[in-house]
Amino acid sequence: MKIKILPFLLLFPAFCFSGEGSHSFKLGNNSFELKYKTKDVTTIRGPEDLVLFSVYKNGKFIHSEKIDDGRFFSCKYEKLNIVPLNTVEKQAGWMLTGGGVCGNTFSYNVELIIPDEGDESSYHSKNFISKEIPLIKPLKNGFSLWYYEQNWGHGGTATSFFVPSKIDVNLNDEFFRFKKGDILTDIKTLENSSTSKWAASFMGLFSAGIRDVNPALMQYALDNYYNDDQKELIAVHFGKSDKEYLHELIEKAKVTKDLVTLINGITAINSGD
Repeated sequence: MKIKILPFLLLFPAFCFSGEGSHSFKLGNNSFELKYKTKDVTTIRGPEDLVLFSVYKNGKFIHSEKIDDGRFFSCKYEKLNIVPLNTVEKQAGWMLTGGGVCGNTFSYNVELIIPDEGDESSYHSKNFISKEIPLIKPLKNGFSLWYYEQNWGHGGTATSFFVPSKIDVNLNDEFFRFKKGDILTDIKTLENSSTSKWAASFMGLFSAGIRDVNPALMQYALDNYYNDDQKELIAVHFGKSDKEYLHELIEKAKVTKDLVTLINGITAINSGD
C-alpha cells in the first residue's frame, strides 16, 4: 500500500537540525547578539534551510515588533550569510541573505535586523527579495540601501526587467521605520554600482517612478535611459512606447503626487512596507 505524504509536508515541514551560530556587537553600554539555528526542511518549494533566529540585548531575549518574525527561509542554492549593517560611526544591526527565488532565475531573500538602542526591549526587521546583494551606503545616523527586483510585467523571462527600490534608515527618528527612499536622491551611487551596469534600464527606473509616485524619477528615466531600440519592449509592458504617451503618464503621476501631498502622505506610498 502506498502512503501519500506530500500534502502533510505542505502543512508541517519535515526538518532536522543542521547548524547554529551567533554574531554580536557592542554599542555604548549595550551589547547585542543574534543567535540562529539552521534546520533542513521540506516545503512546497522543495528542500530549504529554515533559519530560526533570536536577538538578545545585554544577554536578555528581546522581541520583534512583528508577530511572525524569527523565521528565515533559504533555498539550498545559497547558504545563509550574515553581514553587519553599519552607519559611518557604528554597527546598527545585521543583514541576512539567502536564496529567495531559485528556479530558472535566482534572487536573494534578505532580512534586515536592527535592535533598538534605547530603553525599548525590541528589534525592528524588514524582509524583501533582491536580485543581487543590496548596495548599502553608510550615513552618519543610519544608512541607505538600494536593491533590484526582477519584474516580468506582461511578458516572460526574456522581456523581464529589474525595478530598483531604496530604503532609508535614520536611527535618530523618534518613531523608527524602514522608510521608502527617493531613488533619484544620490542616484549616482546606484548608477556607479556594478549591478546597475546590467540592471539599470528605462523600464526599471520608469516603473519605479510609477510605483513610488515619483514623476521626477520617471522624467529622469525618459531623459537618460530611453532609446528607440527599446520601443518594442516598452510596448509589451505599457501598451504604447512613443514619448508623447510616456509624457502623459508622467503628467498623471504629477497629479497623483499632488494628491498625496495634499493629504499629507497618510497612505502606504511613503512607507517602507
